[in-house]
Amino acid sequence: TENIKPDLKFESIKMEHLENKRLLKIAIANMGNIYCKPTVSAELYNSKSGQKISTLTGIPMGLLPTTSKSFYIDISKIPPDKYNAVIIATDENENAFALNTELEIRND
Repeated sequence: TENIKPDLKFESIKMEHLENKRLLKIAIANMGNIYCKPTVSAELYNSKSGQKISTLTGIPMGLLPTTSKSFYIDISKIPPDKYNAVIIATDENENAFALNTELEIRND
């Protein structure tokens, strides 16, 4: 079992409003053949200066093989602007999966 590792795939990244909160909704699929419990975090950088603004982390959730779930990160305190984001999913065995994306947070 040494070589059995999860294979996480980012399916989508969206912004949603829920109960007066602004949330980043990150859909992740476990394409591997082993259960894992990833924690998803987002590192936000100012798209103009490149300065790191914040690192936000969601709640870890279990992912069975061949299933997907949406992980939520509260971004309510992040001011409206354009950001470069690094979305990272790290499981309990420190296997990490990352994705670079651009986010535009609006005042709406």
